[in-house]
Amino acid sequence: MRSFEEPNLSDPMHDIKGRIAEALIEQLFRSLGWKVMRFGMEHTHPHLIDSVAGRDDVVSKTVRSQPDFIVQKNDGQPFFVEVKYRASGTSGRPTSATRIRRRPSSCSSRPTASTASR
Repeated sequence: MRSFEEPNLSDPMHDIKGRIAEALIEQLFRSLGWKVMRFGMEHTHPHLIDSVAGRDDVVSKTVRSQPDFIVQKNDGQPFFVEVKYRASGTSGRPTSATRIRRRPSSCSSRPTASTASR
């Protein structure tokens, strides 16, 4: 069994593989007829990427925690989708690599994690 290793985030290949994983998930949802909107920091606030990296304040954490996508089924119900690439090479259940969250009806300023099994 392989031990867990922290990903080398400065490695350009890690970033490339993560983008490929996001593209695959995006196309999967589109092929199923879902509407897909890119939502991650890289798409909504690219100018902030360097300034929020490594900072521990509330705003930086909130910007960094934005999910990668908002997806909608035909019924209009939106879901947040966060995609993670595993550099370790180990496989697991797809649900552990992709999180889908619904925003609570109270719509707090910060989304809470409530897992949907769809």
